Amino acid sequence: MSSDQITGIIRAVLAAIGGFIIAKGWVNAETWTWIVGGAATIGPVIWSWVSNRPAAIAASAQALPGVEVQTTAAAGSAVQSAVAAAKVA
Repeated sequence: MSSDQITGIIRAVLAAIGGFIIAKGWVNAETWTWIVGGAATIGPVIWSWVSNRPAAIAASAQALPGVEVQTTAAAGSAVQSAVAAAKVA
């Protein structure tokens, strides 16, 4: 699936959840807009933090065809584990 498809699905699910919650009277439309807006702001920040850690970068590089990532003892166990797990047989 492409990122456009995934974001489209997320939008549709949030709209359905929001419609249900608003119809039940648990929150009003303005409050739901604040909730979704906050999640839309915080979500990419968290994703950027997670995907740009050294272990994630090493695992992404190792997953590329023709790339062999070399690690040393100084790399840390998280990076070494991520590289070992990303090796393609």
